[in-house]
Amino acid sequence: MYNQFAHMKTIFATGIGRQRCKKVNLGYMNPADINIADYENREDEGILVVHHAGETLYRLSNGYIPTIPKD
Repeated sequence: MYNQFAHMKTIFATGIGRQRCKKVNLGYMNPADINIADYENREDEGILVVHHAGETLYRLSNGYIPTIPKD
């Protein structure tokens, strides 16, 4: 059966801890360990860099930013 939903892996290069990212099903990369230029302009390979994505990723249309429980 054909799966109509696209699957993607989302990875954050962030100061948010690895375990917290894992808790909400996100991949994690330490931002100090990567060179963003190595990932830019590779959309044809399925790699998309979104600069400052964390600033708007979970902001709802009413401006509310939900929190992720620590435990």
